[in-house]
This record gives sequence, C-alpha cells and structure tokens, in this order.
Amino acid sequence: MNPIDGRITDYNERGEITIRARYENVGRFIECGYKEAIILLKDSRTVTAEQRKKIYAMLNEIADYMGEFPDIVKKQFKWELRYKRYKGMLDDFSLSNCSIETASAYIDLLVETIIAWGIPLKQPLIELCEDIPRYVYTCLKYKKCAICGRSAELHHVDVVGIGRDRTEIAHEGMRALPLCRKHHGECHTMGSDAFAERYRLEPVRLDKELCKIYKVKNKKGDRL
Repeated sequence: MNPIDGRITDYNERGEITIRARYENVGRFIECGYKEAIILLKDSRTVTAEQRKKIYAMLNEIADYMGEFPDIVKKQFKWELRYKRYKGMLDDFSLSNCSIETASAYIDLLVETIIAWGIPLKQPLIELCEDIPRYVYTCLKYKKCAICGRSAELHHVDVVGIGRDRTEIAHEGMRALPLCRKHHGECHTMGSDAFAERYRLEPVRLDKELCKIYKVKNKKGDRL
C-alpha cells in the first residue's frame, strides 16, 4: 500500500472521476507494475458542533464503563478508525477540525462499540447516531433491541404470510428490525410503519451475514 495525494479535476454524470496525481519515483512505479489504485475521497466539509457533542457524550460514557480517562479512549478509537477501518489510509485528525465524513465514521465506530459491549447510556443511543439504517443493522448483528438495547429477536417488516413455514422460505432481502419481546409485541399491536415512525427507525434488508446470525435461509435456500 503506497498512498499518494491527488486532485479531482473532473466528474461527469456517468459517475466517472478524473484524478490527477504525481508520483516521483518512476523506477519504483515501473518495478511494481501498478495497475490499480484504492481511492479515499476527502470530504471538504468541517465537523459540526452537533457531531462533536455526540462524540464526546459517547466517549465519556465509554470511558466511565472502561474506568479510563476520556482522552486515552479518544486516542484508542482514533487509532482503530485510522488503521483497522481505513487500513492506514486516513491521516491523523483532530476532532476540532476534521471533516464531517471522518466525524461520521468515528461516530459509527463508537456506536458499534457501545452496542457490542452493551454499555448503558444516559440517553437513547439512537439519538447519537448519524446513520439510522447502519445503527439498525448493527443492532441486528449483535441481537440488541434497537429501542432499549435488551436481547432482541427478529421482527419481519415484510410479512412472511399466514401458513408459510418460516424455516423453509428465503429470508435474504426481507426487511427486518431487531426488537426485544416487549417492543416486538408493541410493534405487532401498532403495525410496523407506525412503530418505525414513532421510534425513528428504518428497517434494513437481511443479507447473508444476518441470515447466518439468525439461522434462516438465504436466497439460495441454504440455512447458513
């Protein structure tokens, strides 16, 4: 991996981007036979005050849970975002002036950590999210209720159908929500659309990974 800086010089309606970049070491370029490149687009917008507020609210909660100083936790998650999520392609950044996109990615990482570790918060986690469908997907992944964080079961927004065997139909591509027993019952009483609107949720479609987690069949009919 050999990251270099470049500048976007053109973009058309077909979604094609023209990038101009300079690479000084011609001999190495020929020796390595570079044919393809991984492009990391840099957002020119600056982190908002609301994003910083969300980030520090979650960092403080995580630090309390870990028994650690918030500044140390902040550095740990910056490292994880740069090297585990972006494979070293993201430069070091400050939460005072980083891009909106970098702040969103940092928020997503904190949200997933809170869900995975089951960290209790003083306010609903969904209020701190930037990407609601991603939040719902992560709750599905860890079998956590998207409303209260308790252990969740699969709620099908797309009706399976009366008399159909849930163990035999293909679930991949069907919309779903992760809900605890209490909120699952409330959803059936209210109806999925009214329930999702009330709690600001967006159902997501089951993919192969989620089908495997919930031990239901994918489009091929395999129980993964």
